[in-house]
Amino acid sequence: MRYFDLRLLALIFLLSVGLSFGQNSIEVETPKSPPGGLKLIDGYSWVPMLGKDAVVGSISNKDGFSITFDRSGVKGFFAQQFSNTDNLVWLKHQEVNGQQMDLGMFKDGVVVALFDKTTKFSAKPKSTSELDDFILIVMTYHQTDSKSKQ
Repeated sequence: MRYFDLRLLALIFLLSVGLSFGQNSIEVETPKSPPGGLKLIDGYSWVPMLGKDAVVGSISNKDGFSITFDRSGVKGFFAQQFSNTDNLVWLKHQEVNGQQMDLGMFKDGVVVALFDKTTKFSAKPKSTSELDDFILIVMTYHQTDSKSKQ
């Protein structure tokens, strides 16, 4: 084989390998309305984002408080979130809308809510009022589509 033929074969091989890796990651379009039937408090809005293998977005108000939303289609994706209890101020477990919710606050002030370890809400409230808003919004979440229950 000539040098040119080997380079062409190498290029074809690299392109096919690269394309196969690209198929493992799927861009997921986030719904334009809040997912999971979330009910937002007056003054809050849903901002959808484009995620890789996940549905992502944020819920924010005009004062700058923001709650991030991240839902992986893989059961247990966020399972390690609360594994290091040394960094936790508190951790609670509660069934909400037929789903297991883990709600915790870290020493750095970040509060995280996990639903069935596939859906994560997180925020850093600066006041008890913002913490109240976080909990009130998060408690309305219900995974309704089949993709989230894989």
